[in-house]
Amino acid sequence: MQASDIGTSLQAHDSDLDWVAANLSAAGRALIDDADAAAQRATLGLAAVAASGSYTDLSNKPALGSAAALNAGTGANQVVQLDATGKLPAVDGSAVTNLNAGALASGTVPTARLGSGTADTSTFLRGDGTWAAVSGANAVLFFSGAQTFTTAGTSIWTVPTGVTSCFVELWGAGSGGNGLTGSSGCPYGGGYAARHVNGLTPGSSVSVTVGAGGLGSGGTGGVGGTSSFGTYVSATGGVAHISPGIGSGGEINIASQPGEMGTGRRSGSAAPGGLFWKPGSGGQHSDTVNGTNGNQPGGAGGNGYNTAGGNGATGMVIVYW
Repeated sequence: MQASDIGTSLQAHDSDLDWVAANLSAAGRALIDDADAAAQRATLGLAAVAASGSYTDLSNKPALGSAAALNAGTGANQVVQLDATGKLPAVDGSAVTNLNAGALASGTVPTARLGSGTADTSTFLRGDGTWAAVSGANAVLFFSGAQTFTTAGTSIWTVPTGVTSCFVELWGAGSGGNGLTGSSGCPYGGGYAARHVNGLTPGSSVSVTVGAGGLGSGGTGGVGGTSSFGTYVSATGGVAHISPGIGSGGEINIASQPGEMGTGRRSGSAAPGGLFWKPGSGGQHSDTVNGTNGNQPGGAGGNGYNTAGGNGATGMVIVYW
């Protein structure tokens, strides 16, 4: 009521009072009795609401007036804490946590994620997710290890752990050089062969033979020995001036060549070829002393004009995996 209402009938405001009585809620009536604004907010249900917990806990809640912490732990289903401006913190290069360790293994994709099959040096993964075998000379030559056999005789190569295929190259031994009473023909070096060998079992053994060089002689030089890798591949040695050494069983098989004919009676070198090693050269002839020895792998000894020929060089076997 106002001062101007003094003297008027109190019933004149009955319609207004009836509206207040009909529409004012219990909370509204309580506001009249509240001592301050804080009490009035409590009456209206405007108290602060905790902001942590799952996303569903925040539904239908009052808007946050500041950047409240949203449970910035590192457990599953938790969220990153916003900074004072309501933004995500800058990326500082730290490792990301709480990812599926089965999907990421030290930054690389585990072999198990590549589908069926076992990764080795003889298979590769096609674009359609299937595995295909590499065979023959089409294989790509990437190796993790190698072993070279240079001493004449037989030894054992043990297939390394995890290896099921290898690549082998070998040379037969060189023939010995001819001497005074021998032919003036030029001795031959050892042959050459190379091949991939698949289907090996890790831990199994393969016999490796390195051919011995033929001895030089005052007559006809000795025959060079054969080099071999199990029963898979071999290369024979040169037979004096009679026949060349030649590879057998390889994807590459090469025969040696004799040296040049003529007064010097020059000797032959080992067969040309070899992916990482060049063939050994032949020894030099001599008119006054014995011919010099051939050079490894598989070079023939030099002839001696009035003396003995030089010795042929030992063969060689190299295994790559």
